[in-house]
Amino acid sequence: MTALCVLDRDGLPEPAETRDGEPGLEFFTWPRRQIESYLLVPEAMLRSVSHTANSETLERLVRQIVPDPEDEDALRNMDAKRLLSDRGPLRSGAGLGLEPSRIARGMRETELHADVRAVLGRLRLGFGIREPEFYVVSR
Repeated sequence: MTALCVLDRDGLPEPAETRDGEPGLEFFTWPRRQIESYLLVPEAMLRSVSHTANSETLERLVRQIVPDPEDEDALRNMDAKRLLSDRGPLRSGAGLGLEPSRIARGMRETELHADVRAVLGRLRLGFGIREPEFYVVSR
């Protein structure tokens, strides 16, 4: 692999992996509709905003609108870009925006979906980066 092209599924009639490409160009299409849907982790979303008078309203809306993390079918088809946009129901309903970049930066490693871990693994492999090793030191 010389290059990896990572695409949203939205708008594609078929996964890009089935298309002919340039030699060395590998395609990957997210199984979910959009990459933003991997940010729909309620705890990470709520951690990404400062606590304000509207935080209770936001928490209620997040719990109502965001599918259960185990409901992969709902998450695969959700329009997460719209949900997280300035005109989305979370901004208009709670008066607060959830910035995707803030959610992503605040996510814990345990909150990363297996699809995201798989792409990161492919990138590590392509760039020749070794998996980080963790050591336990006891004194």
